Amino acid sequence: MRTGFDGVERGAELRGRMCGRKARCPEEYVARARAAQLIEQGRADRPQLWVYQCPICRGWHMTGARYLNRGALSVTAGDMFTDTSRPKAA
Repeated sequence: MRTGFDGVERGAELRGRMCGRKARCPEEYVARARAAQLIEQGRADRPQLWVYQCPICRGWHMTGARYLNRGALSVTAGDMFTDTSRPKAA
C-alpha cells in the first residue's frame, strides 16, 4: 500500500519492484565474479553482462541491458575487471 511519503512503506515498495527477483551481491567483485561465472557456464543469454550498485538496496546486481544502467561496469567471460562501459582517458 502506497501512502505518499511514508519512507518505510515506500522503501519496501521500491525494493520489491526494483530488487525483488534480482540476485544481490554484497560487493562489486562478488557481482563481477558471479556474472563471469554465468557467462562461462553458458547460463547468460549474451557474452557480456554489466554490474551496477543498486540505489535502493546498495547491493550489486547484474543486467544484460547496458543502456538502462548508465555507469554499469562491463563483465565478459575472459575479463571480469575491464570496464568497457566508460570512455578511455586520452
